[in-house]
Amino acid sequence: CAQVGFAPLPAYGLLQFWILNDDVCGLDFENPKNQDGFRVIYYPETDPTVTKSEVQAKFVKNQYDDDDCHPVSGEYGLSFYPAESEEQNWDDYDDYDANQTDGVYHQIGGYPYFTQDDPREEDSEYDFLLFQLDSDFRNHDDVILWGDAGIGNFFINTEKLKKLDFTDVWYNWDCC
Repeated sequence: CAQVGFAPLPAYGLLQFWILNDDVCGLDFENPKNQDGFRVIYYPETDPTVTKSEVQAKFVKNQYDDDDCHPVSGEYGLSFYPAESEEQNWDDYDDYDANQTDGVYHQIGGYPYFTQDDPREEDSEYDFLLFQLDSDFRNHDDVILWGDAGIGNFFINTEKLKKLDFTDVWYNWDCC
C-alpha cells in the first residue's frame, strides 16, 4: 500500500484479493457481498520470513484446478499511475482495442468500467472502487480473461475503508 500511496487506501501494509477457482470465479451472483468465494484481506505488516514453499503448502486443490477456470493464468505485476483526468479515462475506454496494452483498465479508485450495467444500483453505499482487474490480451495471449473478455471489480464503502474494515466488500465480474 505504501508504494501505491493513494488515500483512502491504507498508507502501509499489504492488501490481497482472493477469488475461488471455480466455474463462477468465486462470485455469488445472487449476493455479491457473500465472501464464501472471495476475500479481501489486509495485513498491516508483512512477515519477510515467510517462504514461497510455506505459502504453497497451504494450497488445497479443488475440482476446477485442472479446468482452467481462473481468470488469471500466471503471476503478473501491475503498475498504477494517476489518470490525468476523469474524462480521459472515459475517452480512452471508448477507443478500447483488446490487442493494445493501452486499452486495458486495471485500476484503483476512480470510475469503474463494466461490460454490462453497474450492478450496485440498489447498494449505492459501495462507493469506492477498491480494485478493478480488466481482461488483458497483451501479445495476443490470454493473460487475464474474465469469461468472454470481461472485467472484475471489488467495491467498498469509503467509511469502512477508512476504518480498514474489509469484511463488507462487493465483488462482481461481468463479460460481453
